[in-house]
Amino acid sequence: MNKTIIININGIIFHIEEDAYEILKNYMTGIKKHFAGTNDSFEITTDIENRIAEMFSDLLKKDGKQVIVTADVTSVILQMGTIEDFSTEADTDASFTPNFSDSYTERRLFRDPEDHLLGGICAGIANYFGIETVWIRLIFVAAVFGAGSGLILYVVLWFIVPRANTRAEKMAMKGEKADLQGFKRSFDEELKNVRQSLSNANREAKPFLYKIRDFIGEFFLLLKRFFNGSGKILLKLVAIVIIAICVCVMIGLLITLIVYIANKSVFTHGLSPFNIVNYEFSNILYACGFLVCAIPLLGLILFTIRVVFSRVVFGRGFGFILLIGWIAALSTVIFYASKVASDFKSNASFSQNMNIMQTQNQHYYLKINDVKILTKEDSATLGIKKDDFANRIVLNTNDENDNDINPNNVSLSIEKSENEYPALIESYSSKGSNYQEALLNARNTSYNFIQEDTVIKFDRKLLPIKKALWRDQKIGITLKLPLNSIITMEENLSRVELNNINLYDCLNDENDKNWGKRLARFKMTETGLVCLKDTTKHQENEH
Repeated sequence: MNKTIIININGIIFHIEEDAYEILKNYMTGIKKHFAGTNDSFEITTDIENRIAEMFSDLLKKDGKQVIVTADVTSVILQMGTIEDFSTEADTDASFTPNFSDSYTERRLFRDPEDHLLGGICAGIANYFGIETVWIRLIFVAAVFGAGSGLILYVVLWFIVPRANTRAEKMAMKGEKADLQGFKRSFDEELKNVRQSLSNANREAKPFLYKIRDFIGEFFLLLKRFFNGSGKILLKLVAIVIIAICVCVMIGLLITLIVYIANKSVFTHGLSPFNIVNYEFSNILYACGFLVCAIPLLGLILFTIRVVFSRVVFGRGFGFILLIGWIAALSTVIFYASKVASDFKSNASFSQNMNIMQTQNQHYYLKINDVKILTKEDSATLGIKKDDFANRIVLNTNDENDNDINPNNVSLSIEKSENEYPALIESYSSKGSNYQEALLNARNTSYNFIQEDTVIKFDRKLLPIKKALWRDQKIGITLKLPLNSIITMEENLSRVELNNINLYDCLNDENDKNWGKRLARFKMTETGLVCLKDTTKHQENEH
């Protein structure tokens, strides 16, 4: 039967045998005497006591006991180490140089309270994995741009990861063994950091912008070390990809230029946006545009080869020639682009009235003219010979996925006529370098509408004639119909711009598979067009 004593360590009550208590008391007395001459003696001895309390709790839980015996105290002292292990203060620099196999243990994840910008999460993770903190911070910054996932993860970790408050927790965060030598080494390092902080007090007081500057400098220093090592292979792979992309883009630009020159007439007079540029100087403009794009790509290729592969393909003189050539090409592009822009300075328009036959029942059927007039450029594009379509009619497709990239330049408005006769007004407009030229551009256009009894067909596009360039030529058609006229519109009429006409809301068929063939019926009233479909529904609701 052995006598037990109740003791309190770190707020935890332990039952300990009297002999074991004497051994523990002498051990702690020696530790307190050893650290009595230091400024933080109370803190370090408290940390040691906390560690001992933690080890006692683990022993009792492991063995299922309630009393600490002499063997338990001896085991803890062996793990913690004794004062005699320190020998003298003269041996501090040598004897406390740790052996990596004995001084380090399994790391634990904590928030670092000493190296933090916000909560110490990045520094804690860096300590856990034994890497530089800057890399973890960069990963979180990059993740912030991934739908804010980095910020969410940081906040969650801030709440669930504990803060390293005690010296033992800070040592566990860095994987340092929590024995007397570890506490001593941690204490000495802390003193060293304090002295360094005091000597660099002016540096620590720098503004926040200076700290950002230092962080960026540290990042680029680490980046340099990375690329001087294993990053060289990755850098060369990236360089090869950059060179390949630049070469492919240059080849694509060259092929585009060759195709344009070989089919200049088709492009300049038939295809937007090439039909903006004057035929006379289009070759030199697009050739210089090619050089403006290709020379920087070539320069990037040469620069990448020189920096990454340390090879000089051409000398400084060649680079100077490329620069002069690029400036000359850019100046040429700016000069001719300004000439093209000057052709859009003035605006002119004119109107003309066209006769519309009055139908007997005041019913009008509106649709797009399916007949396609082939120009010389169309024939060249389609490879059509002179007599291939003699006495034949070429029809436009009704497919909604039209490949014509020229801008829509026809708008249609339907209004109530002031009298009982129908009328059609065509308003042409265009731009030019001056009013006279703008008016000439508006007149050098062709637009047709055809009336066949009750059917009125409208051309889908306003076409330039006499190889006129595109200068924003437009036509606005106003169809004036008598009161109580019935208007039926084909869905393909939506290929022109319809002003104040809700065609799709009035279609008689809601099946999209019948696109282009569906019809919409309207009636002209005092206030304008009214959908007969909506009128029928309204009457049914009243009944």
